[in-house]
Amino acid sequence: MPETGKYFLGGNESLSRNIRDYQMLLEKVAVLKSCDNDAERGRKLCGMLLREEFNKEELAVNNITGVSRDTNKRYITRTKLDPVVVAAIFSQAQHQFPGFKDTYPMEGRKSNKTIEYLNDICKKVRYEIRPSSNS
Repeated sequence: MPETGKYFLGGNESLSRNIRDYQMLLEKVAVLKSCDNDAERGRKLCGMLLREEFNKEELAVNNITGVSRDTNKRYITRTKLDPVVVAAIFSQAQHQFPGFKDTYPMEGRKSNKTIEYLNDICKKVRYEIRPSSNS
């Protein structure tokens, strides 16, 4: 990969991004001790790309699946983060780490470890921004 220029997130030509920023994320993934296989590396890359693609406010009020639970364990409907961008994030991780097999279902509420991980990131951001909120 060249040192400077642009790349298309997940191969999507409408999502042109800076290569150097991406290389920095890959360097961060490479030094994580918790990442001992492609599946974990892909999951962590998805999380880092999610934080790059969406600001904290978007992450706080939305999530990956469109549902969440409040402190009383009741389901709450949330707006999904842009599914085109989320699908591109998954695609990018699959391209970078061939052993990463989790997928993002554009429709429905299917879950996997990466979707749960990304929803947890949204939940953590939600509590960072609104620590007194119950949702």
